[in-house]
Amino acid sequence: MANTKNQQLAIDLEGTNIIVSAGAGSGKTAVLTQRVIRKIKDGIPVDRLLVLTFTNEAANEMKNRIRSAIIKNNLTEQLGLLDSSYITTFDSFALSVVKKYHYLLNIKKDISITDKNIISIYKNKIITDIFERKYEWPLVQVIPSACVSCEPKGYRVNNMCKGCFAHPCMEVCPKEAISIKKWRSHIDQDKCIK
Repeated sequence: MANTKNQQLAIDLEGTNIIVSAGAGSGKTAVLTQRVIRKIKDGIPVDRLLVLTFTNEAANEMKNRIRSAIIKNNLTEQLGLLDSSYITTFDSFALSVVKKYHYLLNIKKDISITDKNIISIYKNKIITDIFERKYEWPLVQVIPSACVSCEPKGYRVNNMCKGCFAHPCMEVCPKEAISIKKWRSHIDQDKCIK
């Protein structure tokens, strides 16, 4: 199948970095593979190229297609360089740069990419810790000043509840009518001021 005009441009363009962005199944991997093979044929070893993807799966697919194309084009001297080439994810490449130059950044060399769930847990812990150490309770006078949309004769949690981590509404409720369910405030109307 012949390349489109834009695909051929992505394969042949010189003198600048390129970003290939297109939908799934549009031929991005095939185009980038052809670009890498053209670069190799022009005398640039595969381990001197930087090819970044968003996922490990995409990086592995790219490396496998390049390996197949190297063999098909009888460029077998490049096979030994392929496993040490930078065909990887953005975050993996960034981590390798940070590890290489850790001393300039004044950080330890033994850093790693952390799972996003662990980041979320630590973020919540840090925010809670900051609120507990830096602010006096109550953080906000939630009842009645922050709940301006509530009727003066009663209070209701509306869609303005942002599910904050500190839950100051629980702290200032004089009737202890507020609890947290699924990260949102819930008012026990039986306990609430009527």
